[in-house]
Amino acid sequence: MREDFVTQLRLQLRDAAEREARRGPAGRAAAATRAKATRPLLTAGALAALAACVVLAAGALRHEPPPARPGPHVVTRLDLTSGGGQLATGFGAVWASDPGAGEVLRVAPDTGRVLARIHTGGEPHAIAAAAGAVWTYDFAGARLVRIDPATGRVTARLALGLPPRGDAGLAVLDGRLWAGDEARLLRIDPAGRRIERRVSVRAGGLEASAMTADGRRVYVLDRERRLLTFDGRNDTKAPPVALHVPARWLAGAAGRSVIVALDGGFAAVDRTTGRTLWQTHVAARSFDAAGVAGTALWAHGSAPSGRDTVWRLDARSGRVTGRLALPEFGVSFLTVVRGRLWVLTPGGRLQIVSAG
Repeated sequence: MREDFVTQLRLQLRDAAEREARRGPAGRAAAATRAKATRPLLTAGALAALAACVVLAAGALRHEPPPARPGPHVVTRLDLTSGGGQLATGFGAVWASDPGAGEVLRVAPDTGRVLARIHTGGEPHAIAAAAGAVWTYDFAGARLVRIDPATGRVTARLALGLPPRGDAGLAVLDGRLWAGDEARLLRIDPAGRRIERRVSVRAGGLEASAMTADGRRVYVLDRERRLLTFDGRNDTKAPPVALHVPARWLAGAAGRSVIVALDGGFAAVDRTTGRTLWQTHVAARSFDAAGVAGTALWAHGSAPSGRDTVWRLDARSGRVTGRLALPEFGVSFLTVVRGRLWVLTPGGRLQIVSAG
């Protein structure tokens, strides 16, 4: 899954923090009590399976269908960061930013175990792995930090001239690193010592509403709900196209389509014409993060029950293909690593979900 470029992360973290505060210790204790209450059901299920085996051993002639493929399920839960952060993959590892500790973590991609801690200072937040290095954006100092992935040594720091403590993101386009915010994109030289190219993404003097990237292009949603495409290969901007759905933010891109989040669902639009390719309603209170991996769209939000939930949708049709209520609360970042969904919470808990 490509790492989301700028998807209103500050709003997401604020909302997650407010929801966590409203839940309070009593809400978390009640959730733990409910979890304990489900254990007898597991025992009953085991007994039912044993009874089925006895029937088969007795020579029952009815042929049972093969068991259904299991749906998404949590395989790992662990403390990863001191709170929040983002994730990136590259150089045989997962890299996590830990803003509170001022560190970048090298993480085992199969288990989530921390292999090394690299002190960068400041508040590392957005993170990417490309162009021979691991890069992180220091939120506090509005600067880019370059890390040698082999040694873990910081090799360069570059002031980007962005507003201090403002939102910023990193994207990899055709192997080159770009940094930016809702007003501009900056192409960084591989040594991390200068800005090679500046591109404005303002429309009518206004900053972008949302942005995302797919490894080759950056997609920008402006305040008039028009879609602008910037191609990193030839540094060109396509004329904006009007969308015919009430897009709230950008969830990701798949082929020629860009997937947008709506109130209560998602839609895919043609990036060159703005034509709606499909539109899907999903039973949820709200969505706060999403991303595309291959032909799957993963979305995190709140179910009608109030439980934090992830949904898996077919990015080609919008059909919901999986759903899982999560044990942990909130999301600061999600991505797919080796076919598994990694969900990092504002509290620093990592949940690894098998696609089933």
